Amino acid sequence: TFAERHRNNRDFLLVRPIDEASLPRRERSTLAWAVLFGVVLIGSLGIADILVAALVGALVMVVTGCLTIGAARRSIELQVILAIAAAIGVANALNLSGADRHLANAVIEMVGNDPWWLLVATYVMTICLTMVITNNAAAVLMFPIVFATTQDLGLDFMPFAIAIAVGASSEFATPIGYQTNLMVYGPGGYQFVDYLRFGLPLNLFIGATALLIIPQVWPLQ
Repeated sequence: TFAERHRNNRDFLLVRPIDEASLPRRERSTLAWAVLFGVVLIGSLGIADILVAALVGALVMVVTGCLTIGAARRSIELQVILAIAAAIGVANALNLSGADRHLANAVIEMVGNDPWWLLVATYVMTICLTMVITNNAAAVLMFPIVFATTQDLGLDFMPFAIAIAVGASSEFATPIGYQTNLMVYGPGGYQFVDYLRFGLPLNLFIGATALLIIPQVWPLQ
C-alpha cells in the first residue's frame, strides 16, 4: 500500500507502478545466499563454465522455492535480449561480409602498429558507441573489429577485450548511455548538458585509469 499512502507525499516520486508487488520472503534467504555463493565459487574455481553454473543456480532457486516460476519469468529482460541478439546479427554480418577486416585495416592505418595506441582507440570507440546505443550492443559490435585487428597484428586479444568490457560499462556523459542514466533524467530534472558536465570528466578518469592498469595486468604483447 506504499504507493497509495504516499501518492501525495512530495518526498517521493512514483517512477512507475509496481505490478504484483509483494513483501520479500526471508525464510529461504540463507539458502538463496548459499546458491549464490556456490555459483560464484564454481565459476571462480573453473569447475564449470560460469554460464552453466548460473543456469544451474537459477534452476536450484526455482526448485527449492526461493523463487517462483512467475517471478523468474518476469525477471527476464526481453528488450535486452533482443538488443543483444540484434547486435550479434550485425556483428556476424560484419564478419561474413569482410567489413570487420576493412574497419580493422582503417584502425591500423589510424593508430599504426603501436599496441598501446590500439588499446586507446579500442576504448575510445567503445565509449563513443555506448553513448548512442546500449552497452551490450556496443561490446558485440566492437568485438569482431578489434579481434580482426589483433589477429592481423599478432597481438593477444585479452587486454583489448577487457578494454571493450570496461568501456562499454563506463559511459556517463549522455542520458542514453545506460539505463540508469535515463531513469533519473526526468525525475531528477536534469538536462543533457548536466551529463556532459559531470559525466565526461568521470569518463576521462575511468578511461585513463583503465588504460594504465590493463597493460600491467594483461601484457599487450
